Amino acid sequence: WVNRQKAMGLAFDLNQQLASGKLTATLGVDQLDSARESDSNAFVIQSFADKSLSSYSSIGFGTESLEQRQYTAKLRMDWDPFKTGSVQHKVYAGAQLQSTDASFVRAENAYSLVQTLQLDGTQKISTRNQYGAGTVGVAYNSLGLFLSDTMQWGNWALTTSARLERDDFLKNTNLAPRTRLDWDVLGDGRTQLGLGWARYYGQDLLGYALKQGKSELLTLQIQKGVEINKPGTIEYNSFDGVKTPHSDEWAFTASQQLSPDLEAGFSYVRRASRDGLTQSGTSSTGYYYANGASAKAETATASLRTLRPWKAAASLWTGRADFSWQSVVRNHDSTLGWESEEEAPDDIITVNGVQMQRKDKPASGFYVPRKLSLTLNGLWAQAGVSWGNRLNWNSARTGIGFVGTSKGVDNYNSQRLASYMTWDSSVTYQPHWAKGVTLSLDILNVLNKRVPLAVTTAGSYVNNARWQTGPEIWLT
Repeated sequence: WVNRQKAMGLAFDLNQQLASGKLTATLGVDQLDSARESDSNAFVIQSFADKSLSSYSSIGFGTESLEQRQYTAKLRMDWDPFKTGSVQHKVYAGAQLQSTDASFVRAENAYSLVQTLQLDGTQKISTRNQYGAGTVGVAYNSLGLFLSDTMQWGNWALTTSARLERDDFLKNTNLAPRTRLDWDVLGDGRTQLGLGWARYYGQDLLGYALKQGKSELLTLQIQKGVEINKPGTIEYNSFDGVKTPHSDEWAFTASQQLSPDLEAGFSYVRRASRDGLTQSGTSSTGYYYANGASAKAETATASLRTLRPWKAAASLWTGRADFSWQSVVRNHDSTLGWESEEEAPDDIITVNGVQMQRKDKPASGFYVPRKLSLTLNGLWAQAGVSWGNRLNWNSARTGIGFVGTSKGVDNYNSQRLASYMTWDSSVTYQPHWAKGVTLSLDILNVLNKRVPLAVTTAGSYVNNARWQTGPEIWLT
């Protein structure tokens, strides 16, 4: 099968300068489509009455797509700076209305079969399900109000802001406060410290919302070899009392100018995600959800960058180096997109032979624990050409792979994924004879490094790996 994604967007901005500041109005529409196209529309598990022959699977899903259209209207007012006593204020406020329509589309009937080829050449079908062609849709709206004030007093700057949001899907009203304190230690810009805290609400809930409608397209045609032709179980979903998932983020930053040519920086970010959705269990009417998922991520980054360019090969060069360390711990896997199935955190599983609850399973290893990046940029000013290069070393990490089920218990093993290097390059051209025109070519992963993100089955590395994107070419 082939997965295809495309996105289109159109936005209109209106800026009006008023006596007290600037008023900005934005109208936008975005269309996001993701399609899966298969050569076959049947998922067949084939067995043989002749036991000398091995069973096999023939896999096809037909053609399916997930489509999302989003409308946005936003109004923002930025007031001119003003003072109250010795404190200077920079204030903005606004409102945002967003409407989202999402749909799942199956272009043709698809089937799943379990069948056995008999000795006389006929097929005996024990299970046959039909996933009917059709469209399932869901829509929801959200309204947000926001306010921010940056207060400057001497060498200190304090930013406080808040966003109040209401949606008609979970029907929650959420207040997200944010604050940041910056200190220019000596008042000359050479030593800077910053400390911030912010709360973010939201999670992609479209997959959950579409599950019930998708289940209504299922027909059980044959079960245990008997033709029954009846609708499948409809997955009624309940979100009653569910909170909106949120994350709390703490950040510390520091920078120090070491010389007129060199500056060092450090940052530490800790994000705790709470109230993520998990499928808590089943009832007589279907599935219900709870806020059982959580995650914690820590990232520390140290950097060195040049402040003044040096000359070589008729060009001006700048560079920087960044080293980052990251740790992620979570009790659920949210990396599969909005069709992923959440699993109950209290399920009993085994990892490397050790029995535990699913919520205690180690992180799946989709993050890179350590990363070193070296950047070198050259500028040929007279020609209007710049060339950027970035080398990335990504450390080894551990992947957790599913290796089967025994006695109803899912089993996982860990497998080490090797370190790797990638190279990103970009060329930008700003012709002097066409003022305001910029042409740029970006090539990510120039050497087409094939990198597994994580293994899904540790015992079958090649056939069951999920791969990182190969080369990306951007022309702007």
